[in-house]
Amino acid sequence: MLMRIKSLLFGLVIAIFTHNIAYASTPITSDIRLYSLNCGIINVHDGEDFSDIGYYKHRPLVLSDPCYLIKHDNKWMLWDLGLGDKYLGHTAENKKFGVTLSVSVSLVDQLKQLGLAPNDIEYVAISHDHFDHTGNIGLFPQATLLIQKLEYISIQQHPAPIGMSRDLYHSIRKMQKILINGNYDVFGDGSVTTFRTPGHTPGHQSLKIKLPHSGVIILSGDAYHTRDAYKHKLVPVYNASRADTLASMERIDGIVDVTNGRLVIQHDANDFKDMPKFPKYLN
Repeated sequence: MLMRIKSLLFGLVIAIFTHNIAYASTPITSDIRLYSLNCGIINVHDGEDFSDIGYYKHRPLVLSDPCYLIKHDNKWMLWDLGLGDKYLGHTAENKKFGVTLSVSVSLVDQLKQLGLAPNDIEYVAISHDHFDHTGNIGLFPQATLLIQKLEYISIQQHPAPIGMSRDLYHSIRKMQKILINGNYDVFGDGSVTTFRTPGHTPGHQSLKIKLPHSGVIILSGDAYHTRDAYKHKLVPVYNASRADTLASMERIDGIVDVTNGRLVIQHDANDFKDMPKFPKYLN
């Protein structure tokens, strides 16, 4: 009897393992497209705070601030929401963070180029709660928000975490939400998956997209801000945890290696430039 039970358990483990391999290698057959939208520019007056070893001290930085639109068959998802259309057509200086913010084209107008309105977006997901990733969230009250549970908990703190817009919680509180613990397979077929990469904030997450022709794309959120940060493993002074940041960098590196994927560092201006110019897309 004992041998029979062991045999059954062994068979079950092998079946599960084989199923996971088959699922992981199953080709994506859905119509999946990745669009890169211009959602602002951040001019950093002095990049000192972007490295706790002084790498950027007294150096200005120009950071892109994109939004990413994902088409999955007849469903649409936005990843990160930029500075906000409120900055359209003018520059705004934020002395607290030592930055100048600008938006040259509205998110709404970019969606219109594809015949879309905010109500057509089913999911919005944010890498984390900072103002430059959540600025347009008020445009999508009907969408389902995908956010890590730890991030949702952190934005309810008093005082609010540094870098968070004061009215963010009021917008999020009214939305339908999926609070994520770890990874989340958005469409249930392995094509679009959020995964935890804490460190920049307690509930920071990144996004893995498996495209039918272009392969795996990793959108890193603020796990890195520039290619130099990726190369030298630079940790901003204001990150929630240095250890978690470095561990998340290692996790992203591992996923890129295993999947032979393409890492897109969202704030890096050259990475943004290398993406297809909207309304062109990767698929």
